[in-house]
Amino acid sequence: MVNLPPRRKLFRDRMPVDSLYLVLEGEMLASVEDGAKILEVGHVKPGDWLGEVAVLSGEMLASSTVSTVTRCRALKMHARDFENLVIHDEDISHVLLGQLVMLLAERLRESNATAAKMTSP
Repeated sequence: MVNLPPRRKLFRDRMPVDSLYLVLEGEMLASVEDGAKILEVGHVKPGDWLGEVAVLSGEMLASSTVSTVTRCRALKMHARDFENLVIHDEDISHVLLGQLVMLLAERLRESNATAAKMTSP
C-alpha cells in the first residue's frame, strides 16, 4: 500500500517502472511532454490501474508522467508478483487481464478523441 500527498509524481515519462498500482482513493493526472509543452492525456481515478503498459509490454518504462492531484492511496503489486498471479491462477488471470484490456481500450479512445480535437480547425 502506498499513500501519496497531493502534487507528488508517481512516475515520470520513460522512467523505469517495476510495479502496477491499483488506485484506491484520490485523483491523479497523466501527462506527456511534447517539446516545451506538457499535454494532459488522462485523469486517473479510484479503480484505475497504473503501470500496466510498462509491465504488460515488458518494456518496464513509464509511458507518461503521473502526478497526484489530491491525496491518494494505491495498492502496489510488483511485476513479478503480477506475472506469478496471472500464470498460476486462471480465474484471477481472466478477470484481471480483462479489466486491464478494457482500461487500455478506454484510454486509447480518450487519446484518439484528444488528438482529434487538437488537429481539428
